[in-house]
Amino acid sequence: MMATALGWVGELAQFLGSLIPRLLVVKVDSRCLKYVRGSRLVLLDPGLHVYWPLVTELEWCHVVRQVVVHRSHVLETSDGVQVVAAGVTAYRVSDPVRFLAENEDPYSVIDDVAAAAIRQVVVGTPYHVLGQALPSTDVALTRAARSLLRPFGVQVEYTRLTDLARTRSIHLTGSQPPDPCKTP
Repeated sequence: MMATALGWVGELAQFLGSLIPRLLVVKVDSRCLKYVRGSRLVLLDPGLHVYWPLVTELEWCHVVRQVVVHRSHVLETSDGVQVVAAGVTAYRVSDPVRFLAENEDPYSVIDDVAAAAIRQVVVGTPYHVLGQALPSTDVALTRAARSLLRPFGVQVEYTRLTDLARTRSIHLTGSQPPDPCKTP
């Protein structure tokens, strides 16, 4: 009972503490966006900075190499072969302002856009090329991911397939379409 009655004392102390400027250390592997009064955006590079908690919000971003693993997708290659494909993308954040301030959930954007690059390459390539020419497939995947992610402030180091397997659809209704891989 006494704790709730005196809860205002803690709130008052917290408010008074927000009136005092604070020190902020940005490490070399990160950048920080400082939103001043909600309308002005300042990028903080590594080093020591001062901010006023009452009128400032902070958002952190790691700019070092990171990796995202893309889940499997069932796709159809350009020659009609159904495959299951999954991949991985290594990237760095090159523009923290575009990355954080212009995307609601920037990390899911990387996953979605790089997975779209994988889909674009797999769907546009014959199966025998995907399976036998992995270096050229990796180059095509990396180029596609780079061009698609550049506008989001992301620099792609590489995108590669981690899994590629033929699959076959099973229609549970009883009627099977003809298999495009079998010769009549």
